[in-house]
Amino acid sequence: MILTETHLHTKEVSPCGSVSAKEIPSLYKEKCYGNIIVTDHFKEDYLEQLSSNKNKALDLWLKGYRIAREEGEKIGVNVFLGMEINLNESKNEYLIYGITQDFVLQSDGIFDLKINELYKLVKENGCLIYQAHPFRNYCSPQKCEYLDGIEVYNGNMRHDSHNDKALDYAVANNMKILSGSDFHEYEDLAHGGIYLPEYVKTNFELVKYLSTNVPEFKKS
Repeated sequence: MILTETHLHTKEVSPCGSVSAKEIPSLYKEKCYGNIIVTDHFKEDYLEQLSSNKNKALDLWLKGYRIAREEGEKIGVNVFLGMEINLNESKNEYLIYGITQDFVLQSDGIFDLKINELYKLVKENGCLIYQAHPFRNYCSPQKCEYLDGIEVYNGNMRHDSHNDKALDYAVANNMKILSGSDFHEYEDLAHGGIYLPEYVKTNFELVKYLSTNVPEFKKS
């Protein structure tokens, strides 16, 4: 089984990130992670900070993933593309897995969707959607029918994610679960993650595995 980071942000894209995408794969390799999933913040105002041109902003949003993937290929760390999206309707944040670069480049207008509409779009594209840290003070747990699962362990030390409440909620509602470090700074390194089989090397394989299995997860 291969230790996998499911929740991380790069300096190039996420304003709250402070570590470069080029450095991240080697940091995780040193901690014995074989996979990382780049889930940069996907928010309307963040994209506007990247560029006033929407198409250019969407392309620039992929920069962190592209740099990390290139570096990962050099040192033997598999890098997947994901996102942490925030819709305009609430402060809730959702982790989406299985997306392609085309999904991102063709996503103009996505922030105005309601959660049921986002869920439909995610399913149409063969992806999975999990609510990130649903019990932080500014969040509220979303209806189960619009989620594939929730993040029950968030390792970020600067937030109280009430992980115990998230796990209880997942168990009570028979939901799929995830663990992630929510990496932004050096101190966040390797505080969460899951174990994936060695054969999981593509987005398709990632989605298929998560859809049919409850992964063992890592805590700090």
